[in-house]
Amino acid sequence: MFKFILILKNLLMKKHLLILIILFTFINLKAQHPDKIIIFLLTDFETNYPDHGLGGWLTDSINPWVIDDDNPENIWQIGKPYKTAFDTAYTVPNSIITDTINSYPPNNHSSFQFLITKSEWAKNRCISTLFLYFNHKYETDTLYDGGFIDISYDNEENWINVLNDDNVDDIFFQNFYGIGDTINNGEFAFSGEYLNNWNNSGIEWYWNDDKASNLDSITIRFNFISDGIDNNKAGWMIDNIYFLIEDYCTIGRCRK
Repeated sequence: MFKFILILKNLLMKKHLLILIILFTFINLKAQHPDKIIIFLLTDFETNYPDHGLGGWLTDSINPWVIDDDNPENIWQIGKPYKTAFDTAYTVPNSIITDTINSYPPNNHSSFQFLITKSEWAKNRCISTLFLYFNHKYETDTLYDGGFIDISYDNEENWINVLNDDNVDDIFFQNFYGIGDTINNGEFAFSGEYLNNWNNSGIEWYWNDDKASNLDSITIRFNFISDGIDNNKAGWMIDNIYFLIEDYCTIGRCRK
């Protein structure tokens, strides 16, 4: 499985046609470990590639990325980008972006998220590992505006910036923001400019047997925040979001 993750990290940096290679590789792995992988999904906002998934685990097994429509000021949109800084999606034509045409406004907090929750009939299954990777670009007012990811383990009552997640036994980051990357409200976040190339960022969570068996739901949320100054910048554009969830507990090989 580790070899597959390394292959995936490299391929996500290349042209989207190589997604087919990822899928064939995954199908082979699935045949070797049929009961370990719970969910595999790659979303490019054109066509989703759900190769495996237990019904009822995701908000929506076809399009699990839910934009917060309850917030009338939410600027996340799925579509073709028409900005000077953002003019082409990673997998054309669509991406998810902080407005496909306009720069982001001041005093804004917009989000989209996905929910992983156990069905009643799947209570014996474990969430042992979770891999989340995505390609993105951003243009924001450095140290004031930016994007970050947080996680909730209690049905969205409390949120934790993934950099502060102490509910996990091991966590690893690739091309991610760090403790020195803060924005105006004190959150750790992607901020500044990353425009010339696509950044491939990722998080890997690992839970031991006790925590994995007690994880009933996880919500992961992508946030974009701006302060009170309008600086006419593009914001955040994300494409090719991939996640994989594995269950080791029920096959007797859970992490200790």
